[in-house]
Amino acid sequence: RAEKGRQMEPPQQVCLQWIKASQSYASGACVELAPAGNMIMMRDSKNPMIHLCLTLQEISAFLDGVKKGEFDHLVV
Repeated sequence: RAEKGRQMEPPQQVCLQWIKASQSYASGACVELAPAGNMIMMRDSKNPMIHLCLTLQEISAFLDGVKKGEFDHLVV
């Protein structure tokens, strides 16, 4: 069972369709997202068996912060 905001094993009965940013293909720094029912799964492609399971509200808040530059200081 998925617990909000915790690592979990991927659902065995579901074939997830992973999406990653086009820029990550060249760099190998791949964070991937996949829809899973009413949740969004997140993983690092270098460690694909570990997933973070997020609600739609959580991923929406995260993406809003990314768009507003709230995390830019972490990568400079």
